Amino acid sequence: MKVGVIYGGLSVEREVSIKTGKNMINALKSKDYDVKEILINDETDYLKLINEHCDIFLIGLHGGAGENGSLQALLDFHHITYVGSNMASSCISMDKWKTKQILKNIGIPVAEDLYVLNKEEININEIVSKLTFPIVAKPNNEGSSIGLTIIKNQDVLEGILKNNEFHDGSLLLEEYISGKEVTVGVIGELGMERALPVVEIVPDSEFYDYKSKYVKGKSKHIIPAALDTSLLSTIQDYAVKTHRILECKTYSRVDFIIDTYNIPKVLEINTLPGMTDTSLFPDAIKSEGVNYPDMIELLLYYEMKNFIKINEHKKNLSNNSLKKIKKFKQVILDLDINEALIKNKEQN
Repeated sequence: MKVGVIYGGLSVEREVSIKTGKNMINALKSKDYDVKEILINDETDYLKLINEHCDIFLIGLHGGAGENGSLQALLDFHHITYVGSNMASSCISMDKWKTKQILKNIGIPVAEDLYVLNKEEININEIVSKLTFPIVAKPNNEGSSIGLTIIKNQDVLEGILKNNEFHDGSLLLEEYISGKEVTVGVIGELGMERALPVVEIVPDSEFYDYKSKYVKGKSKHIIPAALDTSLLSTIQDYAVKTHRILECKTYSRVDFIIDTYNIPKVLEINTLPGMTDTSLFPDAIKSEGVNYPDMIELLLYYEMKNFIKINEHKKNLSNNSLKKIKKFKQVILDLDINEALIKNKEQN
């Protein structure tokens, strides 16, 4: 089977994406897949994907067009199969504020916030009346803690708001919660997704910033997190519910912070979580005995099963789709996947 790996990109997370992409490529090659490497260096490279004849694509991009639904829209329009969430889910999930509004409506706790669409809407009095210092400020549509700042007083707040360039045109201000940071990967076939072990993150700095995420030794991952079983179960339940309500597919990662009352609050969801040597999703599944190459193969396995589930009973399928369903069924049969292990974990 021929697998394309899309990585690089033009976002501020390009460096992370290159690391993710190279890891994916090496993993696939170790499993003897036919791999097509697609490094995105400019906008025209996205259009070249239309003529790349791969059975399925892995997206190793982070942030920007690779994660906000733009790439997914291009691939969906041309009926190109890829691992992960579709255009609509990617677009909503990338928007932290919209995601939080959806989660609030189904009773999942989130941090108190204020959404600022542009500089003209800034009202200092409204901010300080709703949020107490310190306040967390971050771009509404960026990942990897890009642009995240902790504001400790009003003078600093006014300076940041005056000078902030609004990476994506909008800014999210949140209550600062001092507590344990944890994250949960979600993986699986549609309707049968399960949560990976809860990972507790202990950063070397004040908060889990870019360096903590991607520089070895700058953070520690405790797996499973040092929490009671009831709280661990609640966090995993919230992660799966978040994945499903946003209609994500195959895999995601949901980030939480636990407040002083032991309430886990969702910070954001990542539809394309990092897959570098220091990333959380690979560490979580590794604790279950699944190594990196097997994890990548598992993502392909679930995406193929999802493709079959979504398309098999549709009327008037194209010949290409029928051929793909037939091929994916054969590949699934040939894969060396421990079905007993997967089913056991799904049931738990």
